[in-house]
Amino acid sequence: AAPAAAAPPVPGPEVVLSVHRAGSFREALEVGVEVYQTLRAVLRRECGQDACNVTERGGFAPRVADEQQAVSLLDQAIKEAKRTEQVRAVGIQEGRKAAAGVCTLDLSGLASVSEALEVAGVAALEGLPLVVATHGSAADATAEDAAADLAVGLGASELEAGAPCRMEHLGKYNQLLCIEE
Repeated sequence: AAPAAAAPPVPGPEVVLSVHRAGSFREALEVGVEVYQTLRAVLRRECGQDACNVTERGGFAPRVADEQQAVSLLDQAIKEAKRTEQVRAVGIQEGRKAAAGVCTLDLSGLASVSEALEVAGVAALEGLPLVVATHGSAADATAEDAAADLAVGLGASELEAGAPCRMEHLGKYNQLLCIEE
């Protein structure tokens, strides 16, 4: 008999990593990558090897009961990486509550650069921080270095760049490192 295929992970809560108190983008990236790799080890130990598979956005998809367990696993990785002063786990529910005070520019839904400029202008007039998001699949994503250029050019406070493990995300990180230098 053929072995049974593993069931695909059930879509669970999304938890993201927020790096603070870094002296530079390079330092923030190094901290984020370190915690990401530590999280892989925590997931392997606590949830098994299948929990280390990555999604299209580069995140892990362990089978967890709820957002609380997902945040707890990320908090454990943060502690093991000894980065509690610089990193915080943010559950997507918490993030949605905080999102009321930001303007999110989703590049996958833009028709033109003019539209991006318009959204950034509205954010500035309203006094809201601008967050540039590049949601969607790798197949239809904005050119990754262009997303980084646009986020910096618009003065965005944040770029949702995805996990540091897939080529389409690394392009954004590499471009941001070049801009910083």
